[in-house]
Amino acid sequence: FKDTFSVNSVIYYTVRSLTGGSARDEGAASEELTVDAADLVPLMPLNLQAFPAAERVILSWTEFDELWVTGFNVYRKTDSSDFVLLGKTQTPTFLDPEAPSSKREYRVAAVGTAKEGPAAEIKDIIYIPQR
Repeated sequence: FKDTFSVNSVIYYTVRSLTGGSARDEGAASEELTVDAADLVPLMPLNLQAFPAAERVILSWTEFDELWVTGFNVYRKTDSSDFVLLGKTQTPTFLDPEAPSSKREYRVAAVGTAKEGPAAEIKDIIYIPQR
């Protein structure tokens, strides 16, 4: 069963079995299952890649079908800093406009209605000019 539910309200589910035969009959209802989108934690983005160029770094990753994900947070770390929030995006790509003149690392985490999921990481990104 796949449901598209409102992330702005709590949803309640019960399940009933059907008996086959000439007449369909429902069994007793299961215990009620409560789903609150605020409790959901997004999956880690997959296949994070970096494409460094002389003036910028383009990041991309595989989008997944968690419809309640509201966007992605992108973090950057350089040799002289810890991870800092670089920006937010709603698509599975991000452009870091700063030239990659020193090694850097990136983290990308999906954001749900209330929680951020685990981050994917990519390390040792630096632009090496082609000769």
